[in-house]
Amino acid sequence: MKKAIFTLTVMALSVAMFAQNSTSVAQRPVNHGKRGPHAREWMAEKNAQRKEYIIGKMDLTETEKAAFETIYVEYTAKMEKSKARLRKLEHQMKDSLSDEQYLKSLDLINAEKMEQAKADDEFYNKMKTILPARKIYLYYCSDKGFNRFLLKDMNNKVQKKEK
Repeated sequence: MKKAIFTLTVMALSVAMFAQNSTSVAQRPVNHGKRGPHAREWMAEKNAQRKEYIIGKMDLTETEKAAFETIYVEYTAKMEKSKARLRKLEHQMKDSLSDEQYLKSLDLINAEKMEQAKADDEFYNKMKTILPARKIYLYYCSDKGFNRFLLKDMNNKVQKKEK
C-alpha cells in the first residue's frame, strides 16, 4: 500500500512538473550579470522615459529645463558608473572568502555607497542654485512616482504573460 501511494505521489509530482510552461525560472537561460543589447536598449528607453516623466511633472520653464537637464544628465551618468562599480564589487564576493577579504570588500562597497551619497548631495546643491524649493520637491516626488509607475507596468506585463 505504501509503495502504491509513493508511486502515485511521484507520478503526480512528475506530471505537475512537466505541465508548467517553458518560461519558468528554472528553464530560463542563466545570464550571470551580462546584459545583452536588448536589456541595454530597454534600460536606455526607461531612463529616457524617467527623464521626460520627471521634467513633465516639475513644471519647468525653458531656462530651468535646460539647466536641469544638464545637471541631471551629469548626475545620472555618475550614478550609473557608481552602480556598475557597486554591482561588480558585490559580484566578486563569494561564500568562501576569509574574514579579511570580506572586510576589504565590504569597506570598498561602503566607500562606493558614500560616493553615491556625495553625488546625491552635489546634485541637490546644484538644483538649489537653479530651481525654487517647490520644484526640487516636485523632482523627488516625480522620481518616486516614476518608480511606482515602473513597478505597476512591470507587474502588469508579468500578469499578462501568466494568462
